[in-house]
Amino acid sequence: MKTLLFILTLFIFGFIFSFANADHITPYENVLAPISEVFLEPQETNDTGYEAVMDEYGITPYPRPEPLRPAHPSDFYIRPGSPDQAPAHGGWGNPAVVYDMTGNPSLLMAQGIAVRLEPDFSRIGIRTEKGGESSAQTLDAASDFKAAYPFTQWEYGPGIRVKRWSPFIPGDLQTTSQPVTFSEMQVTNTSKSEEDTTVYISLTDLLGMGWKSTGFDNKEGRPMPYFKPVIRGDPQTHRFVMSETASGIVMEALQSSCPEAWKGQMALLVQNASGQEVSTVEYADPKDKASWEAMLKEGKMPESRKNPGINGCILAVKLKKLKPGETRTIRFSTVFDVPQDRRFARVFDRYYTKQYGDSGNNAFRIGENAFKNRREWLTRAVNKMKKVLDNPSIPKEIKQIFINELSYYIASGLLLTADGKFGCNESFIYTIPDTIDVRDFVDYLAKEFPEIEEWIMDAYGTTIDLKDPRVAAYANRFLEMIPAPDGSTIHLTYVGPDLDRVRKIQAERIAEARSRYEAEYHKPFDETDPGARLYEEQFLGVKKVEGIVTHDLALTFFGNLPYALLTDPDLSEYDRTTMTLAHRTAEWTNQNAWLDLNYRYVLQTARAFYMNRQNKGTDNIPFLERNWTHIKKSLVYARTRTKDGLPYHTKGQVETTYDNMRFQGYATVTSVLTIEAIQAAVQMGEELDQAGKLPPEDVAVLEDYRQWLKTALETMDEYLWDKQNKCYKFSAVREDDPKASPEDREIGDSYIMSDVSGFASELYGIRQMLPRDKLLSHLRKIYEVNEKRSRDNPTPLWNSPLWIANVASLDGGPIKKEHKHLIDQGRESWTGVYRSYTAVLILNSYYDPKLKELAERILISDHQNILMGGQGFLNSEAFRSHASENDYGRRATIYERALAISNVITAYEMLAELQKGSHPFLRVETLCPYSVTEAAV
Repeated sequence: MKTLLFILTLFIFGFIFSFANADHITPYENVLAPISEVFLEPQETNDTGYEAVMDEYGITPYPRPEPLRPAHPSDFYIRPGSPDQAPAHGGWGNPAVVYDMTGNPSLLMAQGIAVRLEPDFSRIGIRTEKGGESSAQTLDAASDFKAAYPFTQWEYGPGIRVKRWSPFIPGDLQTTSQPVTFSEMQVTNTSKSEEDTTVYISLTDLLGMGWKSTGFDNKEGRPMPYFKPVIRGDPQTHRFVMSETASGIVMEALQSSCPEAWKGQMALLVQNASGQEVSTVEYADPKDKASWEAMLKEGKMPESRKNPGINGCILAVKLKKLKPGETRTIRFSTVFDVPQDRRFARVFDRYYTKQYGDSGNNAFRIGENAFKNRREWLTRAVNKMKKVLDNPSIPKEIKQIFINELSYYIASGLLLTADGKFGCNESFIYTIPDTIDVRDFVDYLAKEFPEIEEWIMDAYGTTIDLKDPRVAAYANRFLEMIPAPDGSTIHLTYVGPDLDRVRKIQAERIAEARSRYEAEYHKPFDETDPGARLYEEQFLGVKKVEGIVTHDLALTFFGNLPYALLTDPDLSEYDRTTMTLAHRTAEWTNQNAWLDLNYRYVLQTARAFYMNRQNKGTDNIPFLERNWTHIKKSLVYARTRTKDGLPYHTKGQVETTYDNMRFQGYATVTSVLTIEAIQAAVQMGEELDQAGKLPPEDVAVLEDYRQWLKTALETMDEYLWDKQNKCYKFSAVREDDPKASPEDREIGDSYIMSDVSGFASELYGIRQMLPRDKLLSHLRKIYEVNEKRSRDNPTPLWNSPLWIANVASLDGGPIKKEHKHLIDQGRESWTGVYRSYTAVLILNSYYDPKLKELAERILISDHQNILMGGQGFLNSEAFRSHASENDYGRRATIYERALAISNVITAYEMLAELQKGSHPFLRVETLCPYSVTEAAV
């Protein structure tokens, strides 16, 4: 009965949107997959006790509708984003194995950037024998694809199904870091007579190889380097290994020839089971078509082709006497015991070495233990997903998106070290680890891996004290390009050895900047004025000033990347290419000028504290103690950039992580971040005080923060509240600002910003300080203008009825042509922005139930966009709305911002607790429930 109720809860209530325009449906319509079938394994004769284990978690098989249809009202389903890219597997200790729509895998190197390997990583073949006759086929194309985290599944016509997954268990770092990928092949005898069936699976040996660039792919408007393996030095050594649990081939390169980044072992293993017979070809080229076909035909590899030059191996598993209608499962695994992650001449031991050591000789032991623990890992992973799937308050479409986007965290680019350091690249394209603006939208680590979240915030805190006095000439595209010493234009930050030339440029630019400052501010340049110094540093300044938080953790992980790029002659082609991409941020602007970094740091530190309290059940005061000094320092620096309590933006300069957007005067997005960060600092100080850990002198600091907060709230109300439209303005200038122009005022009065990430701090226990009635009115206005814009747009993106733009006109019309160069990103819809917005809508529906309905309209539209619009596992950072702009579509796929859906899940969970009158870490009264006035709403 319990099992039946679970199935009814999860799978009976659901629906799928249909499209008016069939042109938006791709030819891969038939890949839609019931989530139940992908999650579950059938009862198997060779896995005693499996059914009982699954029953313990309430998981039972659910029949697939027949015949196969594109959609079924009782199914969850997910599709891949494109024909050649499906979900990756690999976990946090393994290079990510990526399977295309045919089911053929390639490899993504976990080296900080995606590397697509050619020739193919492996291939699969089948040979059947019965009555003295044999037949063979290579499984080059799957007839059906299904995916639901943590599985992907391919069907190769009648009788052959392959399911793949990696151990990823939220909250369990040791298991999540295991360098193992499972490939489980179910073989069914569809004939009417008994037969022997042999499965052949191959693996390319990557050890002992270097990398050669194959050029760049510019499909998304960003360079994506691809590399191919090149054997260097002596060939690899392969050997057959067998134990009671597993059999297979272990491969390793001679230490003299193996590049440092690939010292260790690889293994291709099969779990031993009755009725199986294992044989191997230790040296074979999976891409060698002739030898592969001969092997399938004859049942063995020709002697002349066993060591063809590009080394790999083949594992053959024969299922003897397979009866008609009988199904057996062969469980393969690939293991990469490559203990050191080497990036940009830096060496890190991977996390799994805490369990297995760093010898690089444990591939077979790791694989053997993985087989022993497979059932437990699988059921725990499914059980974690059930926490969300079982929640009746979360709509089916939102659950679907969450399962989909979670795949980002097993993709390539993750770095989890033995000492707890963690870096998650912005995307496969931007190789910048853990950017503080992007992670603002994602609470998943804080919820599920609190120890990682704490390390990240500790790391950001230490960057406040760092400084790099070397001169840098910034080539911001909104500023003039700086000439390089050789007369060319610098397209990256210049921190080169020709300091005399740079100093001469610096003197010229400083003189120019000071003259411009005096003309615009009508007062002499004062070197002691931080604002004046910052003004000149917009053009040419030092790399890193003390007091500001870094934009990302590249400095913490790798040191000064651009300096090494320009001065280190020993960098490999791989490192030089990846470092160039990692440094893209510096092409835009001097990050010392960004006004939002320090406030985001304070808010995320508070998020780590309050969410970790919820997960751990403790207050974790030592974490606050470690970061309290950094919090104070960050606010001291941030305060030098304020006017009447709020950040005041310089005309014509880029001063936020919206690096294509320029504000003038006060801006809602940075003002809200400021107000919430001050309140967060007050709350964290009060936590320390209650625990007896607040330094006595800091009692006055807290009182100063409270006065700062009061001033900031008054300034925001005076300058940013739009009484006519009943919302907060995009930006606003003071009447006495000599730099303000009619255009500045027009922009502020004409647009509304959809980034409400500052409001989202309420999800983590920070008291909302803005008047509730004004906040609710502002949230509804964002929806209203975006709904009109989407409704009036003749070509809505992906045929989706509603998506939320970063900036929208208050009249619902398009952004004016003359303003596009000032708020370029206003034409985009960012995944993190609209999901942060919907999370805030859901939480505030505690006060206005209609807001939940608005949020779900957007999110179900998002589901329609992802599932039916062809995104799937390639959700993007940004969308552009109109084909006439010549940049219609999406960019920066597989971007961490996509996992902002975790904020939405948090909002639903928190709302349910609030409606019950309790929450594990946030009391209802801390939400400051102001009465909602009709005048405001």
